[in-house]
Amino acid sequence: IAEITKYKMSSPLSYQQFSAENSGCCQRAFCIPVPSLNVHNDTQPEMKSTEDFLASEMSKLSVQERSKALDDVHCVGEELKETPEMIEASLAEFDRVLRERNAAIYNLAASQSRLYVEDPNFRLRFLRANEHNVKQSVNQMIGFLSQKEKYFGRDKIARDITLDDLDEEDIALLLSGLFHIQDGTDRSGRVVVYVMIHMLARSTAKSIIRVTYFVFFNILSRMPSVQKKGFVQCDYDLSTPMQPQSLPSLDTSLKVIDFVTKVPVRRSAVHCCLKAVPGSLASKNIVLNNVLGRLQRSVRSRTRLHYGSDIELQYMLKSYGLNLETFPVDTNGFIRDDILNTWLHNYIADQGNDHATGNWNALSVDSVAASPTDPITVESATHNSPSHSNNAARRVDGLIEAGPNDVLFGRGRGIHQHPGNIRFREFLKDYQEEYNNALRYQRLNTPRELTGVLLGQGTRFLKPSESGGWEVCNSSEVEKKVKNFFRTRKKVMKQNNEM
Repeated sequence: IAEITKYKMSSPLSYQQFSAENSGCCQRAFCIPVPSLNVHNDTQPEMKSTEDFLASEMSKLSVQERSKALDDVHCVGEELKETPEMIEASLAEFDRVLRERNAAIYNLAASQSRLYVEDPNFRLRFLRANEHNVKQSVNQMIGFLSQKEKYFGRDKIARDITLDDLDEEDIALLLSGLFHIQDGTDRSGRVVVYVMIHMLARSTAKSIIRVTYFVFFNILSRMPSVQKKGFVQCDYDLSTPMQPQSLPSLDTSLKVIDFVTKVPVRRSAVHCCLKAVPGSLASKNIVLNNVLGRLQRSVRSRTRLHYGSDIELQYMLKSYGLNLETFPVDTNGFIRDDILNTWLHNYIADQGNDHATGNWNALSVDSVAASPTDPITVESATHNSPSHSNNAARRVDGLIEAGPNDVLFGRGRGIHQHPGNIRFREFLKDYQEEYNNALRYQRLNTPRELTGVLLGQGTRFLKPSESGGWEVCNSSEVEKKVKNFFRTRKKVMKQNNEM
C-alpha cells in the first residue's frame, strides 16, 4: 500500500502504469505467475505487437526473476552481492572455460598483450555484467574482442582505445549530444544514460559503434556503481508534429545493437520515450521489434515503453526514480545546452588528473581476488595464434586442408567423430534448453546469436568442394547447421521421453 501510495502521489499517469505492472503483486506472493504489462496504458495501435512481445518476455520468467526485474525497473533493486571467494572462483572458472574454447581472436589478443586480456579487472567487468554467469561472460568477451578488431583494427585489440583513436566524424558525433550521462543518479543510486534517438540517423554505423565503445566501455564499464548496480538507459525521441526526426536504417540499427550486446555493462532498466508522430519510432515498430529481439532477455524484461508529450514523458520517468533537475531535455522538447557534454568534460578532467579517485576509476579486485590460475604463457599464446594454430587455413595444391578444430559439413562416421564437430555439438548442447523453451518466432535468435559467437571466435566451417578439397561456408550455411542441430536433438529428446 505504501508503494502504491508513493507512485500515485508522483503522477496520475505513473500510477496507472504502476497499477498495471503490479496488478499481480498479491498473486506473486502466493507464487501464481501473472504476466506483467510493459507499457503505459495510452498505447499506440502500431505498437501492439511490440507490447505483446515484451509482455510475453515477462510471462516466461520465474516468479523470482519477474520480481527482480520489476524491482530493478521501479528503482528498488539490489546491487550485485559478491564475496572474495566468489570472485576468485569465478575468475578461475573464467580462465578454464576460456582455455577450453581456444578462440582464435583471444589467442591473437594474448599474443599482443597477455597482461591486457588476463587482467582480473578486465575479466571481472564481463563477469559482473553477466552476474557471474561464466559461460555468458566468456562468450561476451570473445564477441567483444571480435567487434573491437572489426571497428578499430587488428593492432588495437589488446590495448585501450583513447580519444586519439577516434577520427573527426567520431568526435563530431561524440559532441553532438547523442549520449548524455546525467549528473547525479536515480533514486536507487544508479547512473542514468540518455540516448537521443534522432542523432543515430546523422552518422554511419561504424562511427556510431566507435563512439558507443568509447562511452559504454571506456566510461560506464569502469564505474564501480555500474559494475555493481547496472545503469539505467533512457532512449528519448525528440520528434514533434512540426519537426519529425529521421530514424536510422534497420541495417544500421541492427549493427549497433549487435555491438552493444558485446560491451560488458548491465542495463538494469531501459525506458523508451516515444512520440505519437508520423515517421517516429512509435510509428515504425518493425525497427523496434528487431532491436528488442537482438537484446538479451534480461534487458527485454526490463524495458518499458512510454508515450506522450515531453512533459508527460518526463513525469512518467520521475515516477521511476529519475531526476528531472538535471534532465537533458526541457519540457518543451529542447536539449539543454547548459548541461550538454558536461559529463564529457568531467571525464577528460578526471583522466588528466593522475590522482583522480572519482567514479571514473576502475574497481580494483587486487585486494579481494587472486589472479586466474595457470595463465597463458607468451609461448603458448603465440603458438595458438591464427598464424600457428592447427586451425589455420592450410592449402595443399591450392585446396584447403581441414584441421582438427574445423567443423566439417557432410555425412559418415568420420565426419561425425571429427574433433571439431564433437566440440561444436558439446558447445550447442548447453543452449538446447533455451531453444526448446523459446516461442516459435523467437527461436531464430538463438541460432543467429550462437553463429555470431562461433564465427567471431575464429571457428571455421568447411564443406566439400567440387574440386575434391574443402571450401569455407558462409554465415547463412553455418546458421542453418546450428538450427538443424537444435531441431534434430529436440526431436530425439522428445522421442526418448515418450519411450
